[in-house]
Amino acid sequence: MDLYVYGGAAALERGWNALIFEGPGQGSMLFEREIPYQPQWQRVVTAVMDWVIAQPGVDSRRIAITGWSMCGESVVQAAAYEHRLAAVVADPGVLDLWLVWPDSIRKLMASGAPKAEVNHIWSTQFIPHLTPQDRFTLAKRSELFGRGYLRSARAGRVFGDLYDLATTIMKVNCTATAPRVTSPTLVTSYQDDAFFGQHPQAAQVLALLPATIPKRLRYFTVAEGAEYHDAPMAPQTRNQAVFDWLDDTLG
Repeated sequence: MDLYVYGGAAALERGWNALIFEGPGQGSMLFEREIPYQPQWQRVVTAVMDWVIAQPGVDSRRIAITGWSMCGESVVQAAAYEHRLAAVVADPGVLDLWLVWPDSIRKLMASGAPKAEVNHIWSTQFIPHLTPQDRFTLAKRSELFGRGYLRSARAGRVFGDLYDLATTIMKVNCTATAPRVTSPTLVTSYQDDAFFGQHPQAAQVLALLPATIPKRLRYFTVAEGAEYHDAPMAPQTRNQAVFDWLDDTLG
């Protein structure tokens, strides 16, 4: 339902067909089947593309994809390999998910300590000092990356294996793959985005995309009422910008 409101309904209003799917680490795939997120998102998108193209009445030359929130990175990652995509919307542009994690945790991983030592420091020097809000936030941010993290969150516990979690999150990074994208790409960014606004990631993604493809950065502002992560108070403004761009790009 969230994705229908966020873009599915707007697509239908514009005369597009819309396919909303839950990939690994999302929705029922995570909470009912306990299938975690897959950093190699091209595997997911290629399977979806194969299915869509096989449906009657589909124009295989005009298939676009939108990735919201963290999937702003996922769709760029996928488009680096899946060149049948006619257009890509990274909403917002996410270059490196690890950068939005707390500095103290990133410094611990950057120390080069082995797994056992990292997890020991995490358990003895970090977890005891976490506030209830920190515990909840870490549980929600980690649960999609592995069955153990999901089950810890369900039990109200803080995960003990920081090392494996961090190494997985570090793979959510399109620095090396963005230059391989061949599809026209719209990258969005939001003023006062609590997740990615503190890092200039959208502009970095745009810069890494090849100069040979049509690409654009759309920055949403407080003046438009479209601030915060993915413009929760102004979905119409965001949808109009995205589908105007898609209409112009694909005709």
